[in-house]
Amino acid sequence: MDLSYSSDERDLIDLARQVFATFDQDILAESPPREVVPRADRFMGEVAGTGLLGIGLDEEVGGSGGTLVDLGIVFREAGRAVVPTAIRSTIGAALHIDQLGTTPQREEWLGRLTTGEVTAALAIAEPGVDRRIDLITTTASASADGWVLGGTKTLVENISTAGVFVVAALVAGEGAPTVKYFVVPAEAPGLSIETTTVIGEEDHGRLTLADVPVPASGLLGEDPRRDSRAAAARAMLVFDALRAQEMVGIAEQIVERTAEYVTTRHQFGRPIGTFQAVQHRVADMLIATRAAGHLANRAVWTLSEGLDAERDVAASVVLAAKAAEIATLSAHQVHAGMGYAKESKLYLWSQRAKSLVLQTSGRRHQLQRVAESLFDAA
Repeated sequence: MDLSYSSDERDLIDLARQVFATFDQDILAESPPREVVPRADRFMGEVAGTGLLGIGLDEEVGGSGGTLVDLGIVFREAGRAVVPTAIRSTIGAALHIDQLGTTPQREEWLGRLTTGEVTAALAIAEPGVDRRIDLITTTASASADGWVLGGTKTLVENISTAGVFVVAALVAGEGAPTVKYFVVPAEAPGLSIETTTVIGEEDHGRLTLADVPVPASGLLGEDPRRDSRAAAARAMLVFDALRAQEMVGIAEQIVERTAEYVTTRHQFGRPIGTFQAVQHRVADMLIATRAAGHLANRAVWTLSEGLDAERDVAASVVLAAKAAEIATLSAHQVHAGMGYAKESKLYLWSQRAKSLVLQTSGRRHQLQRVAESLFDAA
């Protein structure tokens, strides 16, 4: 297994870094929340024009080609630049449509998502059950024209501007209910959104579906009796691996910013980076980040090869979350008072890291997945 980057992958790193570097972080640091979303949307269109939103998706259905390793690179660079979360949410929805949809459905939606014509978001988590698909209560009932959806979804990203939502719901039938996924337009009758205040003032909220009509073509897949849990679990596994890459990117950027700071900040007539206590802090940050980066690369590689990746993905999420935690806390400590000043912008990475940790079902759940895979293997 060779996890070093090829020349093509290094070119992709350069492209993504160059594109994401054009995002003005002052939008997040200085603009009122109501101005952040439209300005971020304009940047989303610029990113779509480079083809980065279609990385990892087949060209035949509107993607840009490439592998999951390539998509992992895009997410890591997105973490370094704390780009708008609409990029992450749209790619996450596209992955589910790609995994669950028929060829006509993939052709209809993926091209529109990857070109920035429309943004999207996943609507899976529910009050009190997080992303536990086996515990969701949102229902989809057959109607003369298709389906009627009812239920409530929480922690929906990009909720204010998403053009479509990919919604998980239970379909009743003979035997046990099956879990299916539906593409629901944001303007559908009976659909309402409520934005919620979350860390970092990101665009999250609650999605309420009150007898929302969905056409038959909105059901992803062909057979409503065929349960989608396994295929959806694969899509979510990929998404978790990508979010681990994003957390690694956050940690990498913080390490670099801190290393630069300790060489330019002087105390007692010398750079603070010459003091051993500071060196220990920065070394711990770098070690944790490098370790998390290697495991995150292994996780996306394992997925791209079609191998059993559940243990690698869960472990990569845990290690990436830990690296982001060590990096952010240590950076604030080393920067001292300046680290808590808005001018340093350090808090942008800290907030994004914390938000991502909360969205990946928590460290305890991921560790449980690792333990279960180890016991199963034994």
